Amino acid sequence: MAQRADAQLTFRLPKKIAGDLSRIAARRGLQRSDLLREVVEQMVAEEAKASSNFERVKDLIGAASTGQTDLGSEHRRHLKNGFGRDR
Repeated sequence: MAQRADAQLTFRLPKKIAGDLSRIAARRGLQRSDLLREVVEQMVAEEAKASSNFERVKDLIGAASTGQTDLGSEHRRHLKNGFGRDR
């Protein structure tokens, strides 16, 4: 028999969440472990996508110059007056 290369995790859930998980899995015709595996795979994919999106634009963050040197301390005034109008 071939050995599986999957990692096994064991953790505890509050009873309410475990019950909800059981009901959802039954409604979808899945085992609880299969449902959890799907949820974790989706979360990992979303995290990778978010990280990837950041990587695509990280060079642009903070690159737009307003010419204002006091945005941190005077941001309300600049928002009220409109950026660049009071120069």
